[in-house]
Amino acid sequence: MNNDKSYFCWVMITQSKDVPGEWVAHNLAFDVVTQGTSIQHALEMIGEASYMVVEDDLEHGRDPQSRQAPDECFDEMFKLTSDGQRIQLSDVLTPEGQKSVRALVIQMALRFQHQRLRVTAGEGFDVPLAMMPKAGGSPALRC
Repeated sequence: MNNDKSYFCWVMITQSKDVPGEWVAHNLAFDVVTQGTSIQHALEMIGEASYMVVEDDLEHGRDPQSRQAPDECFDEMFKLTSDGQRIQLSDVLTPEGQKSVRALVIQMALRFQHQRLRVTAGEGFDVPLAMMPKAGGSPALRC
């Protein structure tokens, strides 16, 4: 793979409904789902999993953008972003910071440059977007 390519993705990270303490990350652009033991870990895992899927698609002549999450997932993301408030991603990457978070929506970039990958999310990319409920909103969502 010699071509430089960039893909910009929306990623939702939510607390696992089934496993306490786990976080589920879903890259909506490629419909890739993984999990981690913290928000930071889930971010690292979704970057790695997304890279592997895109790399495989490119190596086999497939368009990675031909796959994407179902519309319901995008609807959930839009609801989270409309009900939330912008925060800095760094504010929720600490164990203390993630205690008040139930969900995040983050814009991530995957950049393939001369057979190397660079993944950026949050502060490393255009506009960091992690959402929290507005005052008076449900503390169950801090997307």
